[in-house]
Amino acid sequence: MTTHPIDDDTRTNDDLVGELFRRLFIMRGFHEPVFRAALRDAILVVARAAHAEAEARGRRVAERTGSWPTDFSGTPWGQRRPTEGDDLPEG
Repeated sequence: MTTHPIDDDTRTNDDLVGELFRRLFIMRGFHEPVFRAALRDAILVVARAAHAEAEARGRRVAERTGSWPTDFSGTPWGQRRPTEGDDLPEG
């Protein structure tokens, strides 16, 4: 069984980034809608991976430090309730 060139552990991160750009460069010869869809999909994959890593790092920091009484806390828009008259400042 052969390994995929991207799965080769001997390649550096720079090699893999170069491979990504090489493949995108080759794909520019496709029809415009196909090329744009491929670019969009590539950007989405990178963005999802970055988001997942950011969330994982945030969880690790939260587990290490825990919450503090001075931490900011917000209510998601969908869970907010209408303000009551007593909540509004006078004046």
